[in-house]
Amino acid sequence: LLSELAVDDPLKREFEHWREADPANAQAYEQIVTACAAIREMADLSPMLALRHETLTRIVIPDGRALPRLAMAAGIATLLVGSTVLLVSELPSTAQRLAVSAPRIHQTAIGERLTITLADGSTAALNTSSRLRVDYSDGGRRMVLERGQALFEVVKDEQRPFTVTAGDRVVTAHGTAFDVRLDGARIAVALLEGVVTVGPRDGWKDSHIMRLHPNDVLLVAKGATRVKRVADARQFASWRDGLIILDNERLIDAVREINRYVTSPILIADEELADLRVSGVFKTGDTSSFVEALELGFAVRVASDSRERTVLTSGG
Repeated sequence: LLSELAVDDPLKREFEHWREADPANAQAYEQIVTACAAIREMADLSPMLALRHETLTRIVIPDGRALPRLAMAAGIATLLVGSTVLLVSELPSTAQRLAVSAPRIHQTAIGERLTITLADGSTAALNTSSRLRVDYSDGGRRMVLERGQALFEVVKDEQRPFTVTAGDRVVTAHGTAFDVRLDGARIAVALLEGVVTVGPRDGWKDSHIMRLHPNDVLLVAKGATRVKRVADARQFASWRDGLIILDNERLIDAVREINRYVTSPILIADEELADLRVSGVFKTGDTSSFVEALELGFAVRVASDSRERTVLTSGG
């Protein structure tokens, strides 16, 4: 494991000191060597690929602090040893269980974002207050967006279709990037690159399948489905960079978008303000800049109530 390091490498010297300090450490290292040899022999097995990606997605460094290299290496090695011993001792049955393992649930709280690296190298980025169920197997790559919004960047694999179910629609992709949003019964699918097809969750018929091309946005609301063409569908995924892009939006819709990222919402007290048109680029979670822009551009008065909400009323 250390053969690739130079003799005078500080990390190697530190490790040798740790190994010689306690016979238990030396024994643990020998177990790791044996385990890694078994891993290399099984590296191309799909269950092991899935396990490795799952391990990487679960490594969290608290408070943004970098862990010492030796401590991180030991932690990863411990995960690999435990996983490999299980695979070596029960390889046939364990591999079968991994192939049909229970779906993984990933979710975010209000204001949070999360990027997941999937078993095949595809990624799923979750926006605020989202919940995604991931079900990978030898036969397919299935996602279920249970709420919120996610951006998928898909590695091409013709043998295993990549599908995302949101509400009563299913999106099927092969090597592409697209954004899916689910708000109650409202669904939006924005295609950034590649090609996807969208059809009903149940009762697939060719006449009901819609094929999207880059910069197409499919919208489902109140039982109606339509596709609109936009200049750049990437604006629908601007949240990944922490931005909200508003283009001549009604104030009531703009406020609803701003509120997705905060726990202290903005309220519109006067109905006549609802149809004001708003444009601009704002940071997610930054309500103060949005409110300041309203005060500068419109006859809007801002106040806070006893519940720490920002209330918009008419008046200068």
